[in-house]
Amino acid sequence: MNAILQKELSRLTELAALICDVQVATISVSDEQQQSVVIAYGIPTTPDEAKFLRVYDLRHNQGQLIGTLSLSDSRLRELDARQEKAITLLVSEIITHISDHYHYEELLDSERNFRAFFEHSHGLMCTHDLDGVLLTVNNASATMLGYSCREMTGMTLFDIVPAKYHSEVRHYLRRIHTEGKAHGLMTNIHKDGTMGSVLYNNVLFRNIKGESYVIGNAVDVTERQVLERDLKRTREILERTSQLSRIGGWEADLVTKELFWSAVTKEIHDVPPSFQPTLASAIAFYKEGVSREKITAALRDIVESGRSWDLELQIITAAGKELWVRAIGNAEFENGSIRRLYGTFQDITPTKEAERELISQKSSLAAAKLLAEQANMAKSEFLANMSHEIRTPLNGVIGFTELVLKTSLNETQHQYLSIVNQSANALLSIINDILDFSKIESGKLELDIDKYDLYEFSSQVSDIVSFQAQHKGLEMLLNVSSELPRFAWFDEVRLKQVLINLLGNAVKFTGNGEIELKVELLQMLDEDKASVRFAVRDTGIGIKPEKRVKIFEAFRQEDASTTKKYGGTGLGLTISNKLLDLMGSELHIDSQVGAGSTFYFDIILATMDAAPDDWNSLQHINEVLIVDDNDNNRRILKDMLSDKGISCTEARSGFEALELLAQNYRYDVILMDYHMPYMDGLDTVRRIRNHFGVLPYEQGIILLHSSSDDEKIIAACEQLRIGHRMVKPIKIHELYNSLSLLLKNEKKFRQQVVQKSDQWIGGRLNILIVEDNPINMLLATTVVKRIAHDARIYEAQDGIEAIRICRAQLPDLILMDIQMPLMNGYEATASIREIKGAQRIPIIALTAGNLKGEREKCINAGMNDFIAKPLIQEKLLELFRKWLTVVIKEDTSSTVTEQSVKEEHFNISTLENYLMGEDTAVLQQLLKLTIDELKTAVTDLQAAAATVDIRRINRIGHKIRGTSQIIGLGKLARIADQMDTLTVRREPQFSQLIAEMQAEAGLVVRMMEEQITYYAHLNK
Repeated sequence: MNAILQKELSRLTELAALICDVQVATISVSDEQQQSVVIAYGIPTTPDEAKFLRVYDLRHNQGQLIGTLSLSDSRLRELDARQEKAITLLVSEIITHISDHYHYEELLDSERNFRAFFEHSHGLMCTHDLDGVLLTVNNASATMLGYSCREMTGMTLFDIVPAKYHSEVRHYLRRIHTEGKAHGLMTNIHKDGTMGSVLYNNVLFRNIKGESYVIGNAVDVTERQVLERDLKRTREILERTSQLSRIGGWEADLVTKELFWSAVTKEIHDVPPSFQPTLASAIAFYKEGVSREKITAALRDIVESGRSWDLELQIITAAGKELWVRAIGNAEFENGSIRRLYGTFQDITPTKEAERELISQKSSLAAAKLLAEQANMAKSEFLANMSHEIRTPLNGVIGFTELVLKTSLNETQHQYLSIVNQSANALLSIINDILDFSKIESGKLELDIDKYDLYEFSSQVSDIVSFQAQHKGLEMLLNVSSELPRFAWFDEVRLKQVLINLLGNAVKFTGNGEIELKVELLQMLDEDKASVRFAVRDTGIGIKPEKRVKIFEAFRQEDASTTKKYGGTGLGLTISNKLLDLMGSELHIDSQVGAGSTFYFDIILATMDAAPDDWNSLQHINEVLIVDDNDNNRRILKDMLSDKGISCTEARSGFEALELLAQNYRYDVILMDYHMPYMDGLDTVRRIRNHFGVLPYEQGIILLHSSSDDEKIIAACEQLRIGHRMVKPIKIHELYNSLSLLLKNEKKFRQQVVQKSDQWIGGRLNILIVEDNPINMLLATTVVKRIAHDARIYEAQDGIEAIRICRAQLPDLILMDIQMPLMNGYEATASIREIKGAQRIPIIALTAGNLKGEREKCINAGMNDFIAKPLIQEKLLELFRKWLTVVIKEDTSSTVTEQSVKEEHFNISTLENYLMGEDTAVLQQLLKLTIDELKTAVTDLQAAAATVDIRRINRIGHKIRGTSQIIGLGKLARIADQMDTLTVRREPQFSQLIAEMQAEAGLVVRMMEEQITYYAHLNK
């Protein structure tokens, strides 16, 4: 109850007391918020004191009691008629005041509730007048439009509706004014300028003052409109897609028994849009027989079990056309019962026709495939036969010219035979290119990945082309970064083929200047992988920019004149690029016409570093003078020496070198190039000796020259006391080794090693050569006799004869041709291995070396190694040294002594020569370290063999080989070399190799212990 009502009721109470002339008047009012409210006038009396008491009920018009009016007095008295009438009027007045109060409170509550709903509603609400001026706006509306409520008060509908829709706003205001309500869709504009839409439902009201205003209620339907537009677009696309793909829909209500077909379904059945299908008429469209039986069974199955169907069936349309359709049916359940069936209906007639056509084509393709396979097999056989037939006479030409060139010839004969040999090799190279290209094109070329020494590999590649370069008067440079890891896994043959092709081209197209092979580390990657760049640079004719793509095409060179002038098939770069593609790389070119070209490629290799070589003795060399007219060669040498902290001075000619020496500059070593204009290296050294003699501080002079000059300069080097000679291109390890030998004063020993031919194998050996071609047989026997003078040679014309010889007498080594009549080399090897004791015989394949997987096939067939034809004496000698261990028989006529047998296992002179000048204490210490290392290696080998850890066995073999070569453990080094190159486990060779290593290690340990005891006895 508010204060106004209380004041009014107090007045009326007093008035009641005065009218009735009583002491006390009281109004008691019931209140929802309080139990009761009492308004009293006068001094209240107790019921016992009151002689007069009159109570009047206060009731609403509906009869509801809202309070009472009480009159009391301690005096006894009665009210007259005038007072009664006045009290009746007063009671009515009191009731009116209390009722108005309650109504006012209800209005206040209603207003509060409305305002709370208005302000906090998530819906969009506002009030505006009939001119569209906004009176109030709730938070949701203001937020939606990007304003605050305060900002929007006073704005008009025209401010929040785009200008082009203002006519619609005016129409809305007229309508709501006349009709009192309006609803519809209105476009609005956000504060940031973006458009939106609201769905409104507004009503016209009047306040108590009679003023009209509109209450607006709306919903933001912007997102819904976007979704509806997307849905409409999707529906249109789906309808068009269904029309194009001929996919219709169907639905069957099992309760009402009604069947619905979509427009496409009706179109497939060739019925009009008005056609109303039934279940019976739908089934009747299916072709009698299998199709109708399948759909009937599917309908029965889905009704009984709810199992859906997906069938390809035939129908006959209303127009009589026979079509293939794909019918799919699914069931919809309600309360466990099937209520509705629905699915799709697709015309697949074109697909079925395509399938029939495909089946027809498949039979044709199968026949064509069979013919192609037969043709491919014939091609492979033709290539193999052609390779064998063409190579056989070429092998004879190349092999015998090699032999004749090593005999005494006059200059003219040597020149003519050299041309024959080079021509034959060129022809063989062309044949190899064509065969390689054919294999690559057919996708049959595979890489043979193995571990190789990157430094040694680079040296071998440069050595192969260095003679050609020097023959043309070109400088051959080898620039191998010292940051490269020592070992890497790659296909040595194929990578060498690429580099030799690039270097061969560089030599071919360079008239003067230099050729450089550069190998550098780009970056180390994860998992011990490295990105390595190989680059071949020349100073030749260069290539025009527009011709650079053309040179990579098969059988194409820069232009026709290039082919005429320089020759070649034009296959080299194509094959190289395809080989690099197999390695995950590609060839790039930088070229300038008249200045030269650089071909390079980057390849990612798995690598393994090795323990650094011990070059501690180089610390005694501080200053080196490099005398060379080639700037790049001086730079390469300087980089090699700088890696060891050696300071270098460069001289571009012999005159500059003499000037530096005349100025009393001191150099520990002089690196002197032989080929220099005006004054060559020997003339320069001769003048040094004439003017300065042997310099007291000089460690030595190293002459850099090409191998073709050996005979001319050996005598001059002896006469001028030149310490060492190095064949160009200079390899980093050879340079360090030469410097070390200078410091260790081993000149004499090195000359002995160089002069010693060591081109033959001693001992009584039994060698079996299996070869069907008489020319190749003669070549093989000639080469074998040259490198094994005392060997007994057995000849077999085919595999069957080879087996017969082996059964009669087991040879020490077999050279086995692969392609032979009656029984080929693979079959012969398998049969020989079955002979008792023949498992240990080294069998070396004689192969063309150009067929797919030849090496792998030879190894898998049970052979130990292979050599490509034509036979080259040096290569065959390497294999003999690798595989042969001379067995000394107990024969009084033998010329082999017991000492030579011991030296086969442990030759102490090797170590003594290597450490010439050192006392026996150092030798003892080194032998003890070697014994400890071998014992540890044998233990590690047993563990690795138990788990067949090939990589670990390779590492152990590599380590033992290096140690054995220095110490003089010849046989152990050969066994270790086999372990280092082991790729897969092959019984019984695997077990035999491990056993041989353990036995040989035990033997040499005992021999070294005896040598240590001998040294100790000498020192007493």
